[in-house]
Amino acid sequence: MATPVGHVLAGLAVYETVAVPRVAEAGPGRALALALLAMVFAVGPDLDFVPGILHGRPALYHQGLSHSLGFAVLVGAVGAAVFRRAGRSYRSVFLVLSLAYASHLVVDLFGPDGREPYGIPLFWPLSSEYFQSPVTPFMMVRHAPGTDAHTAVWIRGVFSWHNVLAIGVEVLLLGPLMLLARRMSRARVDRKAT
Repeated sequence: MATPVGHVLAGLAVYETVAVPRVAEAGPGRALALALLAMVFAVGPDLDFVPGILHGRPALYHQGLSHSLGFAVLVGAVGAAVFRRAGRSYRSVFLVLSLAYASHLVVDLFGPDGREPYGIPLFWPLSSEYFQSPVTPFMMVRHAPGTDAHTAVWIRGVFSWHNVLAIGVEVLLLGPLMLLARRMSRARVDRKAT
């Protein structure tokens, strides 16, 4: 599992790849709004910590249905419907938001997981099986040793030097990917303009 920094970088890579060629002519304000939404949606699956925090056990619901492609499609559809009211193309916004959300799943799939259930329910609702890649280039992020860990234990785990190092690894692995996506998307926009 990754930190919010890694997830934001992956979401920005999706935005650069999918949205920039489509929103270049929409103006900087709309492009910025969609970029910010892509970052929020890329972190979105980890909002499953919120109900756990309310119960005093932050990891209680973590890595559940919010970490699935089914949920990515659902959340992307709702987000695109909201933006359609603002005059945006449903298809383009749906694609950007669903893929930004799904980028979280891809990053988590390639991160080590130290507590049960191991992995994520990637193909829910078609399957309730949990998946994890055998190749895990990211560091395991520390937050809670189990779903029963109380909030104080979770907070101590989140704010650790280990996680600072994990952020460094994510920046080294995902930063170049995001920059490459940015460079390629800007080149497509420039070619389209000429």
